[in-house]
Amino acid sequence: MSQDLKSQPGPYLRSKLGVWTAADAQKELGEPIRHRVTNDERGTPLADVWAYKHPSYVQVELAFNRTSGRVTDIYFYPVNLMWPDAKKLFGENYQTTRNKDGSAFHSYREARTNLLVSQSDKVISIGIY
Repeated sequence: MSQDLKSQPGPYLRSKLGVWTAADAQKELGEPIRHRVTNDERGTPLADVWAYKHPSYVQVELAFNRTSGRVTDIYFYPVNLMWPDAKKLFGENYQTTRNKDGSAFHSYREARTNLLVSQSDKVISIGIY
């Protein structure tokens, strides 16, 4: 794993959007630890999502478009990040959607970043697209 990926994983991986293939990711991140598929509303597979270990996160997932084979989305799963701290990092320019389970989806459209936050204000995931 490169020093840039260790020290600045968000900016580093953002630079790989539309560029990396799963093979490129495996060279940099090592063997994936898990796999899942995302589907559209009709159930048609859209992307293969591979999870990788990272020293700063529970895991990092990369979604690879089924047509192009390129990474389209990045998901970080923080170890212990709370919403008030995340808001200090990301700022106030977001829109919120409340979910039925009490969680919230905060969308920073200009930054092309979304945060899923639990009812208890723990950041579950940070998505970059």
